[in-house]
Amino acid sequence: MARDETVARSILTAISLGTAMLSPLTSGLSSDAWLVRWPNGEAVLRVATHPEDPVTYPNEHAVMRRLRAADATVPGPITGSWLLDGWDGPAFSLTTYLPGQNLQPDSHVWAHEPIASFLRRLHALDVEGAGPVLQVDGRLRGAVDDPTLGTIHAWSGAPLWPLDGSTLEIHPALGARPVLRARLEAHRDDVRAALLRRPFVLVHSDLHEENILQDGRSLGFIDFGVAFVGAPTWDFAAIAYFLGWDLADRTLRSYLDPLADLEGWRHAITLTALSLGPRRWQQDRENGLDEDPHNEAYLLETLARLTP
Repeated sequence: MARDETVARSILTAISLGTAMLSPLTSGLSSDAWLVRWPNGEAVLRVATHPEDPVTYPNEHAVMRRLRAADATVPGPITGSWLLDGWDGPAFSLTTYLPGQNLQPDSHVWAHEPIASFLRRLHALDVEGAGPVLQVDGRLRGAVDDPTLGTIHAWSGAPLWPLDGSTLEIHPALGARPVLRARLEAHRDDVRAALLRRPFVLVHSDLHEENILQDGRSLGFIDFGVAFVGAPTWDFAAIAYFLGWDLADRTLRSYLDPLADLEGWRHAITLTALSLGPRRWQQDRENGLDEDPHNEAYLLETLARLTP
């Protein structure tokens, strides 16, 4: 479904905001976002664009409620399609609006501290199980109990080397890069151990500049659609992928208790990145994006971190 103001307007009418001002925000892989303004407030309306996809909005609201209770700067849930009796239109979510712009590169020198503060709150939430986050009987949990299956399901069941038995020989990019592929395969067992490292926590998994909103020197965090219960190292590997290893390392140092095993964490994050890198690369290829230089550089830089 393409961006459709008529659909968005019908949603606002159904929730008694029919006279509110409506303006487009970003469009993601699964949702269109709109800024909604009325005399007493502002909100963000997200409308699902692929009816066949699972709806994550109810679980996102559950996560955001708990994060706000922990004083994290995230949107506040207002309402959604699952709360509207008789609604037969597309799934939608309405939350409070967080002001700000995408995280700017020149902010990396200080952003590690608020990002680490957010991750401490996120990773401290009470969860159990593994995989895509659900709310069951008022509690957050992963969709399954098995950590291997849960981690695979967290990535929508797509190939996730080395947990699912897939080989890098059939990877759409690594299949033609035998030297790089062999270097990755040499770490197979260690990567697997890092991905299953316990305890599992709730991870955001998609911390790029568009999901980190900068308002002065304050940061807010949005889009929990791919949050899952898994190894905490995923969040740092994702920061490295999107925003660079320097910021990931700075964030880790701010995140950890001073007595924590910094080098052990750093090593586990690096190994986790060797799984995240091929998955993101394959996703880019599937979406028709030419990100080969970035993806190859990420894996090469990650492998260099494992060299004594």
